[in-house]
Amino acid sequence: MWIALLLSAFFLLRNLAIRARRVTVLISVLAPLVMLVVVVAVLLLRPQWRKAYPSPTAAPADVGDETSHIEHLLAPLPDSTYRQLVASVIYAFDPHATLSVGALVDAADGTRRVDIEVRSSGKDGAPLLGAIDVLDLPSGRKADLALVDAADSKRTDSKADAMLLRSNTGFEPDAISKAKRKKMGLISVLRQGNQRVKAIIEEEIYLRKITLQDLHLTWSGSGLRNDRMPGYNGGSISDWLEVHAGLIAAANPEVTFEILKDFNFKEPIQFEANGRQITLTSMAVSFTPQVQWLSQTVQLDAKAGIYDYARDRVRLAPGSNSYTVSGIDFDHAKPLSLPPDRTQKGLEHRPGEVEFALIDVTPAPLPATIIPKMGDSIRPEDLHLKLTDEELRALKLRADQRK
Repeated sequence: MWIALLLSAFFLLRNLAIRARRVTVLISVLAPLVMLVVVVAVLLLRPQWRKAYPSPTAAPADVGDETSHIEHLLAPLPDSTYRQLVASVIYAFDPHATLSVGALVDAADGTRRVDIEVRSSGKDGAPLLGAIDVLDLPSGRKADLALVDAADSKRTDSKADAMLLRSNTGFEPDAISKAKRKKMGLISVLRQGNQRVKAIIEEEIYLRKITLQDLHLTWSGSGLRNDRMPGYNGGSISDWLEVHAGLIAAANPEVTFEILKDFNFKEPIQFEANGRQITLTSMAVSFTPQVQWLSQTVQLDAKAGIYDYARDRVRLAPGSNSYTVSGIDFDHAKPLSLPPDRTQKGLEHRPGEVEFALIDVTPAPLPATIIPKMGDSIRPEDLHLKLTDEELRALKLRADQRK
């Protein structure tokens, strides 16, 4: 209280409209007293303050890459791989986040420890507090519902806006279900070949078999034969169109009516084939996609990454890396009577997450077929695989009119 009174008097006198000499004298007298009081208070309160709010280790002046300064703050964590992964996640969320390792939180039932506290700002500038706890369990024992309940309780006690729980052995299904319902993050480190990483990540993924029915290829220009598309740059233009038809079908899984896609060249391309001078101005492909969705349980692993149980996603650590999916077999996958929800199709993701879609397209060019490079010659707007709403409406109207 008296510290506050002295400081208040200091700033009050500084702003009073009295003679400058008197203010100077008063400030000169009070300033040393204020500074002495503050120093004594800091020395007396320092142990309790450090216990409640552990100070992050100061980062070196030259920290190098974007995440190394965060890794430095996580030095008390013994696992260097985990430090790097957590640093990359935190940096992606907020490069300027403030970290505390081993923070102690006073709760109604006593003092509780949070392995990592992350303080940052939301989109509106409001402060956000995230808590991360690390579970190191014996092989064969997954983190269960009780551990998720304990983390949820700790989130309440620490008043954290978000809670992230990391397990080296994975999580039980009921624990995952509870965490999703409570909007808690669950992760496991992926470290291919590292025996300390004991989690086996099994995930149900969705495959697609796509048949391009009534596939037709057309082209416009001069010197062309109607029965066969000429070769170009050592490859087949027909194969280029066939590949892009499959990619368009993959990018638009909900479309079941005929698709017509034009590819217009920026400038007419001219080349010679079979002794004839050919000019090509545009080409097109049309087909009706028939899609069969399949499901299959596979195992996921990575050279260095984390698996997010709440989102069923893998996030890779920065630098040289690899991602492995084992157990894929289209012939023995389970057919689905209905397509999965959009978020389960592998079509929506967040920055940094691994995204892949496994598709078997028929017809398709034979293996080792040379596909000519033509993208630089085609108008960029025609190379978009995802059909726009306007394109979809026009194609749907065209299909209805042809019935």
